[in-house]
Order: sequence, then structure tokens, then C-alpha cells
Amino acid sequence: GGCLCDTAFSSNRVFKKMPSSVEEVLSKLTIGAYDTSAFEGAYPVTNTINGVTAYFTTSMNTFDTETVFEVTDDHGRLRRFLNRKDRVVIAGASEYSFRNAPSFMS
Repeated sequence: GGCLCDTAFSSNRVFKKMPSSVEEVLSKLTIGAYDTSAFEGAYPVTNTINGVTAYFTTSMNTFDTETVFEVTDDHGRLRRFLNRKDRVVIAGASEYSFRNAPSFMS
């Protein structure tokens, strides 16, 4: 048995201002991002505070779903995340939702 339900997708920003710590970024963001240098000119502005670097797509330092955060974790790994939380919501039953499942490409 199963259910064939209509769904809706939502994409929302997580941070409206600079995160206070590396730990906050690691605990709240789950969607990885590419190295911003691969997109020549797409991320012209950066800001670094408390070990967190934010890469903005606009010159106005606007925190949106395309902002990329870069941090180094406790194991010395450089990690990059999009400032975004994606959810899939069951239509007509918004209390039922789940994180958009990741896709791994190899």
C-alpha cells in the first residue's frame, strides 16, 4: 500500500544575518554548495566573521537562498553550504513535510 499525493516544494533562507559561529552553520545548514570561485564573477562580495565566510551574489550583502557559507569543521575540512532549507509538503496537509531528499552523483 501507499499513497499518491500531490506535493509542493518550498525553498526558504535559513539565516537573515551573519551566523554567530561555525557550529551554528554546521547545525542548521544541510545543502552543500560548490566552490564559489568556479562561478567567476557570480559571488563578488564576501564577509568573514568568527570563522564563517559568507559569499553574496549581490553587492548589497543580502542574505538570500543563494548565499554560500564557508566554514572549517573540527576535523579541518573546508565545508560550503547554501543558505537554504528545502522542504516537500503534502498538499492539503501542511503538517506533513520532509526534507527534500539529497541526490548523490558519482
